[in-house]
Amino acid sequence: MRYKYKTKICEECQEEFEPTGAKQKCCSDKCKQIHETEYNRKYAKKYRATENGKNKTREISKKYYLNNKEEILKKQKESYNQDKKKFTQKRKEYRDNNQEKVKNSKRISYQKNILKNNEKGKIYNQQPERKKKNSIRGLTRHYHNKEKNKCDLCDETENLEFHHPEPYNVNNFKILCKKHHIEEHNKLKMEDIFN
Repeated sequence: MRYKYKTKICEECQEEFEPTGAKQKCCSDKCKQIHETEYNRKYAKKYRATENGKNKTREISKKYYLNNKEEILKKQKESYNQDKKKFTQKRKEYRDNNQEKVKNSKRISYQKNILKNNEKGKIYNQQPERKKKNSIRGLTRHYHNKEKNKCDLCDETENLEFHHPEPYNVNNFKILCKKHHIEEHNKLKMEDIFN
């Protein structure tokens, strides 16, 4: 004779059923699947709240982002173009509600930029020739910008640039279009290689 267990109430649909085993909690396979998924979600939330869970989720999200970067960016652009006002309102609300967080993030980014600029400045100061060239370029733009009328080689009037041949001086320059400027620099590179 088969042992009859006491009737139980299903934890999912809350209907009475006759269980086939002592540990049975759900009346059917459908209810069992729904119950297991909900239980797994609750357990996952608890695990994500821990430090190990946070680190794991970050690693997984980074891998997913790197593998599907183009698709994610496309979806973001589409959603932003559809509701621009919605996103701007959300940003404003976040800034208003989390002013301290925004200030701290700005401070951290500002400090990082200062460190980067200091490192660049050290490298820049170690190269006096480069420093001299950049200062001459700035001065020529300041004093001779009105003289940019046409290219000295092809008489083009658009996309004009200053070319500084040696010796480097504020008054020693040529006005060239972008095409001839690149050609001029390529010639100088070839001369340096073969000489």
